[in-house]
Order: sequence, then structure tokens, then C-alpha cells
Amino acid sequence: MACVVVLQATAQQNRGELRLEVARPARAALVAQGELVSAGNQFQLNFHVGEDGRYVAQGLAFGVYRVSLTHGGFVPSTQLVEIRSMVPQQLSVTLGLTPVETQSR
Repeated sequence: MACVVVLQATAQQNRGELRLEVARPARAALVAQGELVSAGNQFQLNFHVGEDGRYVAQGLAFGVYRVSLTHGGFVPSTQLVEIRSMVPQQLSVTLGLTPVETQSR
């Protein structure tokens, strides 16, 4: 039985955490839609960033992840983040405003 406990503890050590913070240019929290993808781990997660502009993804297998964030009226953001330890990885993203297009006549 001790072997089972040791194996479980070892397996859990290969997991990490990503803490996201999303803001608008004025640094105010921003609700957003997100996607977390790792081709190497065959992992995909769609998530919602709450009113506080934060989201925590836990239990992520070690590897490289693509983090995509969107919110209407703001420029989408895509970044790569590498999870390589049990120490939580922090990612702060500021979504810029979409430029206003004008038409001249």
C-alpha cells in the first residue's frame, strides 16, 4: 500500500498551475473568454475569466501551453507559457482597445 501512495505523490508532482490576470489598458479588471491549448499534452480548455479579471488553471501537466484571450472591442491576445514546476506560473495580460476604423468620403 505504501507503493501506491508514493506513486500517486510522484504523479502529482508533474502538475503545475497557471494564474491569469486580465486587464484593460487602464489596468482595470476585464472579463474575457479564454482558451488554453497544449498540442504536446493533447489538452484543450475553454474558460471564462470572471469579474475580478482572474482565472486559475490547476493540475496542468508540464509542457508548453498557448493561452488565447478575447473580449469584444479589444485586440485578442495569444501567448505561450511553459509549465515546468509545481510553483504557480503567473501571467498578466492587458488587452488593448481595437482601433477605430474611419471611412473617408
